[in-house]
Amino acid sequence: MNPSRRKKPKTLNSSKAHIALGLSGGVDSATSAALLLSQGYRVTGVTCVFNDADAGTASEKSSTIAAAESVCRALGIDHVVYDVREVFREQVIDPFITDCARGLTPAPCVTCNRFCKIPVLCQAADELGCEKIATGHYARVVEDTALHRFALKRALDEAKDQTYMLSLLTQDQLSRLVLPLGGYTKQEVRQYALDQGIPVAKRPESQDLCFVAGDYRDFLVEQGITDDPGPIMMRDGEVVGTHHGIHHFTLGQRKGLGVAMGEPYFVVDKDAQAKSVTIAPKDRAFISTVEVRDLNWMLPCPSAPCSVKIRYRSKPALAHVIPLGTDRSLETDHSSDHQADGNPSFAAGRVRVEFFEPQTLTAPGQCCAFYQGSVLVGGGIIDTVTFSA
Repeated sequence: MNPSRRKKPKTLNSSKAHIALGLSGGVDSATSAALLLSQGYRVTGVTCVFNDADAGTASEKSSTIAAAESVCRALGIDHVVYDVREVFREQVIDPFITDCARGLTPAPCVTCNRFCKIPVLCQAADELGCEKIATGHYARVVEDTALHRFALKRALDEAKDQTYMLSLLTQDQLSRLVLPLGGYTKQEVRQYALDQGIPVAKRPESQDLCFVAGDYRDFLVEQGITDDPGPIMMRDGEVVGTHHGIHHFTLGQRKGLGVAMGEPYFVVDKDAQAKSVTIAPKDRAFISTVEVRDLNWMLPCPSAPCSVKIRYRSKPALAHVIPLGTDRSLETDHSSDHQADGNPSFAAGRVRVEFFEPQTLTAPGQCCAFYQGSVLVGGGIIDTVTFSA
């Protein structure tokens, strides 16, 4: 179905409301611009330079900037470029390196959206005089009018749904966010771009880690994380080999363990202090619970069983969510979030998630997202995992 024939989402009060759109030069953000224009918005494309590759050179523009400029020319919209390499380094790259050195498996795309990409876009919007911001993420913003809170709803295209990646966004950020692609499939978006003659309609998808050109382990070495050998052991403590450094491993890894066990084994733990890597066979690599910290509740913490995602590509799993503490460290700097203070269901800053069925292993440092039906109600960072008996 052609997106232009779909029922259009509710627009802002002014038919010419001004929106700052994050424009990467890819087909998703470019199509978002075209859709917003078709709905009567005034759009300015904002391209962020996150790393040196995005910046290009004095004599040659980067492919990112060149692609974004071509889109803006074709659509007849203004285009601005923001160099945000310093904040990206501070908020995304440095924490990624630190967490990897500590034996964690961070989720840099999730934290980038919360602490870098969306804040930078909001700042650009303020400077440009824009009421709203927009991105090409596949998700839908919804409002609970009774609670005066915003949340996210899964995209129509379940294979492309990115609510998980946006699960740490604050109320201030959500209240300004417009997501034009949430009601369309990827196939429809690319076809619309082709039909409209958008220059980047056939541009391929971007990679997951935009700041790593090759293997992330090589990147860590380049950033000063040196090899530090230690034992490879079984869950009962039996040492079966030696590794060159825990940063070479990630939880759930099966290949490249450096030991031959006669059957598939998986990395199930990394201990930076002991310099150890623990492995186990598949039947001992499932987890029953996780504890989650730094929670960001869009809607109340579920008191009834809900669906939980512990990896971006995993299917939601049914679980009980049990509040353990009231630390709200992720929300302390966002005044509009405080409207829910006094409600204990918003105050849970740490929870234990008890799954109905054993789950494939995830890693501390990854994001955990909570759903009631198709609505994302909150997210946080996995702190610990407990293996099934």
